[in-house]
Amino acid sequence: MTKGSVWPAECRYLEGRSHSDVVLKDISARIHQLKLDGMAPNLAFVLMGDDPVHQRQVELKIRVAEEAGFSTVLHNLPGMAAQRTLNNLLDELSADIHVHAVFGQLPFTRHISREDAGGHLDPRKDIDLLSPTELGKYYLGRSLYRPAVVEAVVELLARYDVPIKGADIAILGLGEIMSRPLSVALTDMQATVTVCHLASQDLEEKTASAEILITAIGKARFVKWGMVGDGAIVVDLGQSAVGGRVVGDVDERAVPKRAGGLTPVPGGIGPLIVTSILKNALAAVESAAREAK
Repeated sequence: MTKGSVWPAECRYLEGRSHSDVVLKDISARIHQLKLDGMAPNLAFVLMGDDPVHQRQVELKIRVAEEAGFSTVLHNLPGMAAQRTLNNLLDELSADIHVHAVFGQLPFTRHISREDAGGHLDPRKDIDLLSPTELGKYYLGRSLYRPAVVEAVVELLARYDVPIKGADIAILGLGEIMSRPLSVALTDMQATVTVCHLASQDLEEKTASAEILITAIGKARFVKWGMVGDGAIVVDLGQSAVGGRVVGDVDERAVPKRAGGLTPVPGGIGPLIVTSILKNALAAVESAAREAK
């Protein structure tokens, strides 16, 4: 805990940055070797619109990717770009032999069909399962990659010796980007998973009874003291812009007084999500290198 932190001594500060730094060193070393072997690892990012939180997230991912040794290119489409414009871009990136991996920053703008767009992306380059086909394969245990958020949450809990097998876990949120893939992965790891949402009856009782609470509801400081059980581990996946800064789903002043561990926003799960994206991108590059031999 840093000097001046608002976190009380009894609540562990579950930060992902130090572990992500270790992972990034390994990624950088492997990227360096790929370059020595004649590869030029290239990662493309696709962003729609000008949402400040999404822009900040993509800028961070690009910066870390370039520090690791990837060449990157950002395709920032206007928020009202047509579906065919996005589809055509993904067709072009799929066909470009110099692009090894593609990351689409979700959610896209409201009028865009993720399912339609994902069908235009080469599965070998689809590192965060944009395609509904690849997402379906993931649910069946046959996808090329695991969603970055799943990898990050599992790594974080393992790093802090928080057992998943046998645990009672509540996931707050219904989103297909985070909540659904996590519910499948954690159930497969033999946790008992309850997915909660704004329409859930006795919501506070359900979340407070969990040993591990994962929030992905996207509402700033929605999770209050009474929604967390004594000593529970709380993983905050939310990001909202409030007063010029990014905050999570958790009330960061009240919840640490009850939780046993809490991920801060920023600096908690975020760094591990970024490194998980880059691990998948690295796997895509290494696969392309093997095919080229």
